[in-house]
Amino acid sequence: MIGVCFGLWLTPKLNLLLKADCGGFGFVAYNNVDSVLEALVGYQVAKNIRIYGGDRGRYASGGTNDIAVHGWLHGPMLGTVFSF
Repeated sequence: MIGVCFGLWLTPKLNLLLKADCGGFGFVAYNNVDSVLEALVGYQVAKNIRIYGGDRGRYASGGTNDIAVHGWLHGPMLGTVFSF
């Protein structure tokens, strides 16, 4: 798996997070590739709590002789991070 993450702090409480990763490369099954792309905006609501919202897209390509999967799934994302 290969990935990259880029964070940009707009204010001390507000940040932008861009993530991308790609894996598979035919190791598990012939011609399989999986990829995830995320664009998130985060806001710190308490000292150790940050809320993120944005969009996530997942690409899957691969299969066997009987079943083949190729395409994108994407949609909104909402999450919380608790830091300790």
